[in-house]
Amino acid sequence: MLGGADGPAYSASKAYQINYLDSVAKLARKEKINCQITELRPGSVNTDMMKGEGHFWISTPQDAARLACKAISKKKRLQYISRRWRLIGFILRCLYFFK
Repeated sequence: MLGGADGPAYSASKAYQINYLDSVAKLARKEKINCQITELRPGSVNTDMMKGEGHFWISTPQDAARLACKAISKKKRLQYISRRWRLIGFILRCLYFFK
């Protein structure tokens, strides 16, 4: 997870969530606990917090909820919302390894 100068606390909280869920999933697998963890990584969802101009690849709340429900029902480990953000996630992971 790459940090951002515009919101270091926000970046830190997202990195914490990602690492925490990854650790819980590994612990559940190790302890043979029958549970499924689906991590949802929403990009821009059109909510009251998204006021202003210039937002990129905005999803409706209905589309975000539909993708989240579908990912949970399919027992996916990770779901980007919307799927277009998966490309950004891949690029960021590649950049992280060359840092």
